[in-house]
Amino acid sequence: MDQDAPNVGPLIPEAELPDEPLFQGEYVHALDSKGRLTIPACLRPPLLPGMQIVRGQEQCLVIYTLSAWTQMWQEAARLPTVYGEIRQNNRRVFGAARATLDQMGRILIPEHLRAFAQIQDQAVIVGVNEMLEIWSPILWQANVEETRANQQAIDKLKANLGMRR
Repeated sequence: MDQDAPNVGPLIPEAELPDEPLFQGEYVHALDSKGRLTIPACLRPPLLPGMQIVRGQEQCLVIYTLSAWTQMWQEAARLPTVYGEIRQNNRRVFGAARATLDQMGRILIPEHLRAFAQIQDQAVIVGVNEMLEIWSPILWQANVEETRANQQAIDKLKANLGMRR
């Protein structure tokens, strides 16, 4: 295996994968004056019990279903906080906000999270398998361009991790 490949552990066995991604697609929606964002109807069913909005590792927001959030916070809570990096990660993870869909399929994104992701009047909602990412249109476009520029390195890493396509 290439030295550049991170130690991420084994891939999930194919038998454990769902039939299709929970979330997929890219959508642009406006936020209203109160900071509410409409979630596309096709993405709503897994979010009906509620969701957690977290600062992403990039400058975006990540929405997790409550079951995925439970797994995430339990894993984060087990890590030793004697390490500064773990405390920093915990601040990112636990600085989250609980959200529920209103009758019109909207969620309220708190101001501190909108400010972090530089989201103002519009947002790009991206389905990324088990999570949704919420981006400002400008930062999303920069991410798309960066991905395009790094595609060869991305393809090499995927191959090193055992992805065939």
